[in-house]
Amino acid sequence: MIKPRLSFWSGLLIIGLWLLDRWLKQQVIKSEAVEQEGFFYFVFSLNKQAIFNLPVAPWLILVLSLLALTLVVGLAVYSWRRGLIKGFLGADFLLIGGLSNLYDRLEVGGVIDTFSLADSLYFNLADIYLLIGLILIVSVNWRKTASRRITNLL
Repeated sequence: MIKPRLSFWSGLLIIGLWLLDRWLKQQVIKSEAVEQEGFFYFVFSLNKQAIFNLPVAPWLILVLSLLALTLVVGLAVYSWRRGLIKGFLGADFLLIGGLSNLYDRLEVGGVIDTFSLADSLYFNLADIYLLIGLILIVSVNWRKTASRRITNLL
């Protein structure tokens, strides 16, 4: 089991990162639309589609989002009980990213993207949180799988 102190700091991290994402989205919405040039810049873009702008019905996106968040909560509980710190933090990052994007969908009808990369890739902090969470969870499982392979070879 993970120590309560780590759970407390993890909870503060979740709240702080969620507030940072919400604040940044509000700042981008308030700012005037300015033509910007360059490789990377701040932008307001409302993505009403699924990941990579795939055309998916809005009700299906909400159902899949709720299902995914339920699985992430289960992963967080499992990791917490097993003392898997990387898995627990990974689930926290997945939870914060998923909740923030779900909140956008419910509040404004799409995900608010705040960054543009090369004027073709749009994303926000919540997407970065999802990526970090995925990397942490994969690293936990990758390490276990690799150690099993080495043990089986010996």
